[in-house]
Amino acid sequence: MLEDKTCRVVAIDLSGQGLTGSIPPEIGNLSHLESLYLRSNSLMGSIPNTLVKLSQLSILDLCDNKLEGPLPKFLSELKSLRGLYLCNNLFNESIPLEIGGCPKLEYLSLSNNSLSGKLPDELGHVSTLRVLNLAENQFWGRLPESLGSLAHLEEMYVMNNLFDDQLPQSFQKLTKLKTFNIRGNAFNKSIPGYIFEWDKLEKLSLMGNNFEGHLPNKILGLPKMTDLSINNLPGGKTGVLFPDIHNMVSLSFLTLRNCSLTGPIPDYIWRFTNLLYLDLSFNNLMGIIPPDLSQFQLQFIFLRSNNLSGTVPGWLTSLSYSGSYV
Repeated sequence: MLEDKTCRVVAIDLSGQGLTGSIPPEIGNLSHLESLYLRSNSLMGSIPNTLVKLSQLSILDLCDNKLEGPLPKFLSELKSLRGLYLCNNLFNESIPLEIGGCPKLEYLSLSNNSLSGKLPDELGHVSTLRVLNLAENQFWGRLPESLGSLAHLEEMYVMNNLFDDQLPQSFQKLTKLKTFNIRGNAFNKSIPGYIFEWDKLEKLSLMGNNFEGHLPNKILGLPKMTDLSINNLPGGKTGVLFPDIHNMVSLSFLTLRNCSLTGPIPDYIWRFTNLLYLDLSFNNLMGIIPPDLSQFQLQFIFLRSNNLSGTVPGWLTSLSYSGSYV
């Protein structure tokens, strides 16, 4: 796009155009460029250092290419940068400490690369961040306490890495979170109670970790929840009752698999009319499945390895997606 009269290039969008080769270093001469979209091509090589001259650049989207090498240290010199999207490439090494010097960065997507190492404390200095996506890499160690300073953070994705240890206590300050996905790591110790006080939370996945203890009985602080996924909680010798989630009426996906739950499945679960996916497998739940749920939208249900009784209701065997395992 060209600005009227002045003929200055302020935006380039060549996404999905089958581009090959490397990113031309001459792009760095477009001093008025505000957005550069080159996603979904077959570009190779590294990000040219000449891009450091793009002082007006607000959006850099290079996702879905074959770019490689370390992340450039000059990113902190792009003072106008609000969105950095480098997902689905071959970038390696660690996140440079200089990332903490990006004064306006709101969206950082580095998912599905070969990045590794511990996260730098400096990442928590990017106080403007709203979305942080580090999924599908090889990061390891404990999440920095400094991330608890990201007061504007709304979405955090770190699934399928090698993170371990307990979640930082500083995360209790992340009260604007809407999505928190940490599945597929090695986090341990108890699930922090502050998670269930994030009243704006809509999607929570803690699956595939090494958490200890059990679910708190009351997790009522999450009325906007649509997707709740937790599994593999030992719960102690006696097990725990089904947690009180009666106000999560917007739930579409609910997984409480192998969480040492005992007692009956609460009646209100069957009144969640938005529920599409239910997995309560490998618990010690008792009771019967309601015989008639004509208003239910459920498509997939997994209840195997419990202590349920009674007959299998007809509605369960007639699910449109044949996704029932009882």
